[in-house]
Amino acid sequence: MGAGVFSEFFISAMTAPILPSLLEERFHYDAQQIGLQVANLNTALSLSTLIASPVVGLLVPWLGGKKISYLVGLAAMMGGTAAIVFSTSMPVLLLGRTLQGISAAMVWVVGLSILFDVVGPSKLGTTVGSVLSLASLGALLAPVCGGALYDSFGMIGYGAVAAGVLAFDFILRLLVIEPPISQPQNRKKTSQGQADLSSDEQSPLLLSQTGSSSSFAIYAFLLCPPMFFGLMCEFVNGIQLAALNTSIPVHAKTHFHLNALESGLLFLPLSVTSCAVGTLAGWLVDKYGPMRVATLAFFWVAIFSSLLGVPTEAQLPYYAVLLSCCGAGIVLNTSTGIVLSSVYINQYHSEHPQAFGPMGPFVPLFGLFNLVFEGGRTLGPILAEYATPVIGYSNTCIVLGGTSFVAGLACAIYDHISRRQMV
Repeated sequence: MGAGVFSEFFISAMTAPILPSLLEERFHYDAQQIGLQVANLNTALSLSTLIASPVVGLLVPWLGGKKISYLVGLAAMMGGTAAIVFSTSMPVLLLGRTLQGISAAMVWVVGLSILFDVVGPSKLGTTVGSVLSLASLGALLAPVCGGALYDSFGMIGYGAVAAGVLAFDFILRLLVIEPPISQPQNRKKTSQGQADLSSDEQSPLLLSQTGSSSSFAIYAFLLCPPMFFGLMCEFVNGIQLAALNTSIPVHAKTHFHLNALESGLLFLPLSVTSCAVGTLAGWLVDKYGPMRVATLAFFWVAIFSSLLGVPTEAQLPYYAVLLSCCGAGIVLNTSTGIVLSSVYINQYHSEHPQAFGPMGPFVPLFGLFNLVFEGGRTLGPILAEYATPVIGYSNTCIVLGGTSFVAGLACAIYDHISRRQMV
């Protein structure tokens, strides 16, 4: 999965910093139109992933297994990248970002399911954190690479590097050995007193009322607290991440007057932090429980994202430091919701192994999580780019910080209540 996530992040992130220059030079948009069109392209990326995520759970059995689905995702990335390289109109460019979004859904949903089959719930946080480090490495190298290639060779350089990465990824995906479907594992309580999620008696009642035994059965758990708060963490984290990814290139061009290469360098603080902290963040989730880590992460992001609008044109280093701090908080929250809900569903699955059909609960579960995460990533660009002309960049950052603060407060209350119920 690491190679698939690396290539998906690398190519998507390599595309982001060149979009403002591409729109200006090839399509002749002015500065105000560039911001809106970049938001539209990023929304297309997120919206396609959002729509594709729940569908993946249905396609995996139909396509014949997880390995074939993984290869189909790679084919979508190849088609999307080719469309961007040879685009002659905005609809073709939108099609390219849409295909890249579909590929992202296949990689994350199928890849996470394979990971769970291999490691189970007890080390899921650490494993997701390690994979995130590889993804962050791709995101770390890609913006600098994309900006430099575009400034030096134009879209031909971008396309050549993307083709090389995808060819290497194709070879590795062919070598994937599909593991057997994960058997239910019990994880009643962590060493640090994580809540015994199986004590929630609502979920068996919900599922027994639906009479389901399929991928759709996972939706019966939506209102159960571990699922609800896990999905909330994914949604808010998606908003924060997409808002930053959308606003950085535009703010760099309009406020700091940076070119494509220099705009790409501004992604380094986010990516370096994610690469360095990813595995540690997952370990903290496994050791101290997802809700404690989520509370810390949301409050941390609330503070530093609210300050992003403060640095002036002459204070670019301060802006980079704030981006690094935001990146640390976002990566801390990457696996919190997934771990919380996976443990919960795994405990129910251990008691009702046939409830979710022959493929088990984890492909539809991770499809649901990707759906919610991409919902946040779809809303993030809209909030970042459509609100900025109305209320300004500084106030938009404060709104993002307030969103994170409310989410952190909700996580703290839920964690407090769940721990009191254990006593």
